[in-house]
Amino acid sequence: MEWCPTPPKPLLPRDEREQLGIMSVVDSMFPPDYFPMTHPMFIVGEEHNRLSGCNVLASLHIQPGQLHMASETSPFAYVSHSIKEFFSNLEKVPENFNNASAYHLCVDTQIEWDTAFHFHSTVHDPLGDEFKPTHGSGLDDLAKEIIKNVMNSPENRNHSLLYLGSYITEGYNGCPEVRFDWEQGGQMHNLSTEAGESGTEKTRHWLGVDNTEGITKLGMVGTMSSHFVITGRDFSDQDAGATILTRYLPMQVLFALFVATLVVSCA
Repeated sequence: MEWCPTPPKPLLPRDEREQLGIMSVVDSMFPPDYFPMTHPMFIVGEEHNRLSGCNVLASLHIQPGQLHMASETSPFAYVSHSIKEFFSNLEKVPENFNNASAYHLCVDTQIEWDTAFHFHSTVHDPLGDEFKPTHGSGLDDLAKEIIKNVMNSPENRNHSLLYLGSYITEGYNGCPEVRFDWEQGGQMHNLSTEAGESGTEKTRHWLGVDNTEGITKLGMVGTMSSHFVITGRDFSDQDAGATILTRYLPMQVLFALFVATLVVSCA
């Protein structure tokens, strides 16, 4: 695809850097460098792990109950098909969600860059089977599935984190610190690094941008990560809420087998 250019020159592989005695170089991606390299309007992720580009963004603000149990949580969700719609949706988030965690996840991931593969890009086909919803026919149905899966996830939610990434392809990072960048009139702009607040409060900093007309690309990228959730898709005919797959599941199975073996051996 013509919009998949070569990424910036990668760092030397880790083993080569070690041989040269270069130990202080940190694998990271400078978000503004990636804006001109792709057509998708949203770029989300974590600069030391992975950046994802898409044109449809699913957002979810989750307010925990008094006991912080999943059954007590109160969500506010929306789907943005444009940057203008994203700002409009954000203005509608109720004030009582100020202390809520926030998720911004790509629905139609079209391209990703990964530091594990030395910044090489991976192109995705948003019309492929990977992006078809379990029930329904369009990206909005897929967004609803993603939102429902996140709500039903057993993962602990930290209200001080901003969760960013691509739910369908790779997963997402919980970021305590995030930078906001945007492209407008051919120029790059930065809203500074935001930290020390709830995920929703971090997101609300976008409302401080005076003029949002003409913004063509928008980036929310963590500058550090404290929690990584790896997700995937199960194409079996199950309810959306039951289609979560994580790499924690094989560990749970192995643990169960270990316990069963231990019980049998003791008997």
